[in-house]
Amino acid sequence: MGGLAFFFGQPTHICSQTTKRLRKTPPCKLNLARVVVPSRQSQRIVSLAASREIVKWRRSKENVVDVLKVLGRRSKSRRKRKIPFDAEELQAWRDCSKMILNDLSNLTAFGLAFTIHSCRMAGYWDLKLIQELVEHAKRHPRLVAEYNPISCSMTIQSLGMMALTQRKKRDRRAMHFFENSGLDFLGLVMETCLRLRTFEEATYAARGLASSMHGLGAYCGSMAKKPELLQGFSEAIVEEFVRKGNRGGVASAQDFSTLLHGLANIHFEDEARLKSICDLLQEMLSSGEVEFGQQALSNIVWSLSKLDCNDREVLGLLSERIKGEVGDMTSQGLANIVYGFGVLGYNHPGALSALGKESIKPHRLDRFNCQALVNIIYGLGQVGFQERKVLSKLAREISKPHRLKLLTHQGAANLIYSFGLSGFHDKQVLEVLLEEILQSQRLKQSSEQELAIIVYGLGLVGYCNRSHLSTLGKEIIKENRLRGCTDQGLVNIVYGYGKCQFFDKEIFLKLMDEAEGRFSQLTPQGIANVFYSLALMEMEITDSIPEQLLRMLESLSSGIDRRGLVGFDTQALSNLFWSLGELRYRDARLLSDLITAYMHEAERRPEGIQVEQLSMILNACALLDFHDKGFFEVARNWLPSRVDDERTTTNVMWSMAVLGILSLPEFEHQCDRLVTLQNQGHEISTGGSMQVAQASLHISIISGEEFNPRFANLVENCREASYSPTQESSFERIIQKMLLNEGLSYETNKRLVQDILSVDVFIPGTPGLVIECDGPTHYTINKVDGEYRRMGDTIFRNRLLEASGYKVVCLPYFLTGENLRMIVRDAIVNLH
Repeated sequence: MGGLAFFFGQPTHICSQTTKRLRKTPPCKLNLARVVVPSRQSQRIVSLAASREIVKWRRSKENVVDVLKVLGRRSKSRRKRKIPFDAEELQAWRDCSKMILNDLSNLTAFGLAFTIHSCRMAGYWDLKLIQELVEHAKRHPRLVAEYNPISCSMTIQSLGMMALTQRKKRDRRAMHFFENSGLDFLGLVMETCLRLRTFEEATYAARGLASSMHGLGAYCGSMAKKPELLQGFSEAIVEEFVRKGNRGGVASAQDFSTLLHGLANIHFEDEARLKSICDLLQEMLSSGEVEFGQQALSNIVWSLSKLDCNDREVLGLLSERIKGEVGDMTSQGLANIVYGFGVLGYNHPGALSALGKESIKPHRLDRFNCQALVNIIYGLGQVGFQERKVLSKLAREISKPHRLKLLTHQGAANLIYSFGLSGFHDKQVLEVLLEEILQSQRLKQSSEQELAIIVYGLGLVGYCNRSHLSTLGKEIIKENRLRGCTDQGLVNIVYGYGKCQFFDKEIFLKLMDEAEGRFSQLTPQGIANVFYSLALMEMEITDSIPEQLLRMLESLSSGIDRRGLVGFDTQALSNLFWSLGELRYRDARLLSDLITAYMHEAERRPEGIQVEQLSMILNACALLDFHDKGFFEVARNWLPSRVDDERTTTNVMWSMAVLGILSLPEFEHQCDRLVTLQNQGHEISTGGSMQVAQASLHISIISGEEFNPRFANLVENCREASYSPTQESSFERIIQKMLLNEGLSYETNKRLVQDILSVDVFIPGTPGLVIECDGPTHYTINKVDGEYRRMGDTIFRNRLLEASGYKVVCLPYFLTGENLRMIVRDAIVNLH
């Protein structure tokens, strides 16, 4: 009997004696589903021997269901080992199907359930057989009425898995059956269970409940519309599962895994019942008595993400179990867990780090299919994963040519988006991905939503390949494309181009036309993001562009008058306020409303206040020469102890100086902070250096105070670093020509006031004459009290020059001809 032990799950080597014993053993006594063989040749021997015996035994026995049982198990074993059916075994299936169809009148309830179950196990079945069985059951409801709990579970699960399989194969004939007659039969089974309260029977174990839910999920996943009866039945399953669990009836993690997987597929939305399942799962995880295998863990995390069930305690306990199972996980299981954590926004440093490091091991990378790699990168991106080594290896793998060919359009878009969320900027990888995406055929086939996600992701990493950005933009602005964009998609496109600081007039005008038409439909966050993005763009303001901006800004102002600022959080308000400063739009009432709304939100939700927000609002106030004492007081009390980076420090210092509210103690405190940051290895940018140098002039010239000598080196270094030569504008050349005609000598780009301020034209004298040729950027784009108003930084520049003893003449860009000549001549006359 030693040779036969093999067939009962104890592997041994196959020999001729074993094969002979096989032929003498009835198939009903062979546990063929558990056969483990060491080689392909041995598998073939077992297959042929088993098939022959099955055929012989089938012909000599009358119980066809027993034959199906053996066939089903053997076929399941074949599927797992990817062994094809042989001719004799296929013929056995056909013969059994005919025998059942010819004798339907004698079919029992168990025979009906087990026949369907065997077909599902085998993965091979005749649609005609299933159709006839279902129609027979519908004509004879007694069969379903006699179902026991096991029959219920087998039928529901088997029908669900068969329907899902046919959906994947896109078999229209089969799906028509499952969406009509099959669904009626499934409803009949569910109604019977509910009416007879089958769930309350002790014999209906938790595993049966979970299997039924899994089958329902599979069936629902195969259909475009969820059956009406499904909700009530799924609720009943969950209630009974929890009841059995509270009585200690849930035996394994697999029960939870199977149940949650089914609930995820039907998009179960009952939060109270989901909470009860999570409580039960938490209790089991905390006890440590039940073993959770890698498959159960991956299924549970994936299912919780699909159910949007963000129970942090459960996720924390699952993460601790996952850390111990990482090495044993399948590639698909690992990908599902990372994806699930990403969707839930759950970042467990230990677990995610372990999963990330495991995913980049050489033997792992080769096993991941393309979609699994995309899901891992997407999951890591959603939680802002920052381990560059992991991201770099995953990015290099997905950008290989054979991987790129298998990328779906959605997958390619998700990759760019995920890299953006992680702040991962690998120029080579991004360019390879973009080259693939921008292939004419793939670009045309990408949806508007996918294009929006791509541009948004590129914006998050500050992508700067103008050729690629232009190609994307040209496709997006096609008329049919823009119409197909959702409101959020349009906002994401504008935001992405803004973050890339990319400006193309044609693309810009088309996007603005579309944004203007949808302005009333945009969310508060969308409105803030649109203006924030426009402010980020490096664009030349010309006579044609302000009209578009003005219409949108006027719509903003009138919309706020009508609707107020409901829905704007502190981030949206600060972004919007900053944008008005950068776009040079001054509307005192609008600015006042925004400040008031921000103060209200900050008082209501103090945790929402950020240093960056206050810095942005201060900067806009400085640019627009807008004063609000209440906000200034809040900023002065809140900022000093919280500013922790050089950019924000220099911005706050300069903004307060421009507004005339920077005191000597505040200046010295911020200088001290900058010295500390420099000692820690931080560098002050050129723009930051200019801000520090100009702020020092406010203290020494405007306030007439001397700062601590220990900051002299800081200010001197900032003064030297702030110098950057400028190019002459056409406007400046016109003024220079006028001066030459008057026979005057002058200097251009002259550095004055401790060599910190650079002026356009300087005519020596006592006092010296400074002529500033102020272009559009020195004035608001809208008229205030009937005229264009100077920007705050221009007023600050003039104030410093005049306090230093110079006479300043500002020539606005909108003056031409004789008016311009008269101002220049008057200035020259007054100089002498």
